[in-house]
Amino acid sequence: MGGISQARRIDIYSRQTPDAAWLHTYIDLDEIRDGGMKYIPDPETTELPTNCVDLVGPKGTLVVWSKTDRLEETEAGGGRRADSVRTDLVHYMSRTFRKFLDSGILIEFDGQKVLPHDPLFLMTSTRFHQDGQSDPVGEVKVNEHFDFPVPSDPAKKSRVHVTLTFLPKDFRRERGQSKNEFAKEVSVPSTPLRPWRVKRRSRLGVGRTCSVTLRQGR
Repeated sequence: MGGISQARRIDIYSRQTPDAAWLHTYIDLDEIRDGGMKYIPDPETTELPTNCVDLVGPKGTLVVWSKTDRLEETEAGGGRRADSVRTDLVHYMSRTFRKFLDSGILIEFDGQKVLPHDPLFLMTSTRFHQDGQSDPVGEVKVNEHFDFPVPSDPAKKSRVHVTLTFLPKDFRRERGQSKNEFAKEVSVPSTPLRPWRVKRRSRLGVGRTCSVTLRQGR
């Protein structure tokens, strides 16, 4: 469902064995807006789109985004360059699905292997650890959990894990070092405030309403 932040229609095709029929369902925001769709349809047997057959093996799942208005346009309404879309998608997948990538699941984009990007800088499978060198990792400052009431059902609670890390010095951009290309590449801003991140079912999202700053000596 995360795809609806980028596309107005998502089609899903899936089967568990090579001899089974492909099943298909979809969600279309235009149909929801016009009142034609109230529920996601039950999966029905179908064939794969002819232009996507080579993207799937004998079994598995194919997810097709269409009406990709958020990919094609900027927030101001102008067009986006294809290379910018490609870079943004790779960065999004490497961060959002980092747990899956770290566990060995393969995701490719245009034939390029996507490597995980860990905002906590604790993983050693990222693209910054592919040269055989022992690159530094983040220092864990807080690693705790607590139970939080579920808003829709306060009688139930959900376990929330909180991890705060202090970045390795090589990954920081100190003020006045605007040309630190390496720090730019790992996407660590010079400002001490950083959007908080929420991981749900091993997927990573970004929040915008609070931030946490760790300072040495405090």
